[in-house]
Amino acid sequence: MTWSYISPTYASADNKFISCTITHPLYGNIPYMASATDPNANGAALYAAIIAAAAAIPIAAYVTPVQTNPQIAQASYNTAVAAGAVISCNSIPTLNGVYALDQMSLGRITSEQVYIATANTFTNGQTSRSWLDLAGNPHVFPNTAKFTAFGEVMAQYDDALLAALATGLAGEAWVTPPAPGAIP
Repeated sequence: MTWSYISPTYASADNKFISCTITHPLYGNIPYMASATDPNANGAALYAAIIAAAAAIPIAAYVTPVQTNPQIAQASYNTAVAAGAVISCNSIPTLNGVYALDQMSLGRITSEQVYIATANTFTNGQTSRSWLDLAGNPHVFPNTAKFTAFGEVMAQYDDALLAALATGLAGEAWVTPPAPGAIP
């Protein structure tokens, strides 16, 4: 089948896809994405025809999409959450680690803090509590005061990330918040 086309434009940085508008005999002008590896034989043939005719009908260069501030903010926030929070404690270096920032992990930290606030002990009933970091390594918090300080540092960093995200989603430029504070 021979299709006529207009406005061929590379649609990928590697030039493996070409977007164009084809003129269909029944349906008129239709946007189409052609590629040499198109499972539809007509699509692969169209790609070859566009390449062959490039001297007569030039193919416009691929243009990298520009990300908006909200897109950049969302991607930056997601990256920060996935990376975790680098927490340090000068008085107990064994607490140093990269801790998870996902909502489930933050919920568990909050739950433990609520229990400490109401029962004055850890949920395990002990005077110390082991807590896993992002990589699954255990860190032993020797008392509820250190865990509460850890929870506060995590909450403050999470809040700073959420504030940066909200600002970015409102159209402002993403500003990476300062690193989390240290556990005293």
